[in-house]
Amino acid sequence: MPVTHDHKQRIHVQWKPSQPYHFKLNTDGSVNDRKFAGMGGVLQDDNGQFVAAYAEHLHRATNNLVEVCAVRQGLILANKLGIRHLEVECDSQLVVHWSQGISTPPWHIKWLVKDIQELQSLFCTCIIIHNYRETNHVADFLAKSVAGNFCLESE
Repeated sequence: MPVTHDHKQRIHVQWKPSQPYHFKLNTDGSVNDRKFAGMGGVLQDDNGQFVAAYAEHLHRATNNLVEVCAVRQGLILANKLGIRHLEVECDSQLVVHWSQGISTPPWHIKWLVKDIQELQSLFCTCIIIHNYRETNHVADFLAKSVAGNFCLESE
């Protein structure tokens, strides 16, 4: 799927499976206009086959908080499933930088980022990288679904 930036350069992005013998976790968080939030993720093997998924509604939250929670929850799930080699893709560059220690998160989510870093140490290999939202349709759908973004309300 082509992505256009402000400077009008088009790049082609698509989901790619993990390297051999690794699993891939795609995560996403969503906050609707009423500040209802959701997070979700999908775990796939190196052939792109479904392994597991999760989604959770968070009553009121910020975009950054739900993105961090989505990564954290995915790491917990992957660890419980006994996965040893993991590639995590997140569409929040901030969360990626926080988890890599490149920048410092806000005080109110610092403990969650510390949790992510500690969870990463439980795997033989665990990398968290940025990927564009357009490559993350399933996790995006899960997060938006539990945030209430797909619910119809009567007036």
